[in-house]
Amino acid sequence: MPRGHLEGDYIDEVRGQWDTIFPGLDTSMVTLMGRISRIAQVVQARSDAVRAAQGIACREFDVISLLARHGGTLSPTRVSTELIISGAGVTKRLKRPSSAGFIIRIPDPADGRGSLVRLAAEAMDLLRPILESVLGFVGRLRARRREPDQQLTEAPLPPWSRVFALAGRYVVALGMAGSIGVMSGLGHHYWAMVAAAWPGNSDCGPPICR
Repeated sequence: MPRGHLEGDYIDEVRGQWDTIFPGLDTSMVTLMGRISRIAQVVQARSDAVRAAQGIACREFDVISLLARHGGTLSPTRVSTELIISGAGVTKRLKRPSSAGFIIRIPDPADGRGSLVRLAAEAMDLLRPILESVLGFVGRLRARRREPDQQLTEAPLPPWSRVFALAGRYVVALGMAGSIGVMSGLGHHYWAMVAAAWPGNSDCGPPICR
């Protein structure tokens, strides 16, 4: 059994295998990152299924949730900056939500030649049940953990969340957005924006995609 663990699981087994192959190699990060990755995959699979039932793809949801968390209106340039994608990428992601009536374009009062992207009320009605479903799922997973486990895993989150936020942006910039993207919004500023979208809703949890 790998060092430092009382109960073994798949990640412990993987770490133990690397310990056997490369004795003396510090494999402690296998335990941390392996579990983060697997948790992210489970949450991502759930959120994918919930969004698919609403006819929304993950990348489209990124845009919708971004607008919701920033007051409902942004410039295409700001969307490009926040999601770290090209202008052409923004146009592509806006196409289906716009056709569905979830996003509308309005003139930019500060620039007569430009436009802004605004979230329609129908999109906010769609966002809440998606968030409730996924956050409820995560909450049920959390409730199944023992209290000592919760203390051990939650205590390091504030400093680690900043690392994940930075790492997540680099991953997306490299065109490798995946499971770490689920963890990239764990910073407290993210929850503040979610809470601002729905005042009085205290049920905050991991983001769906970002």
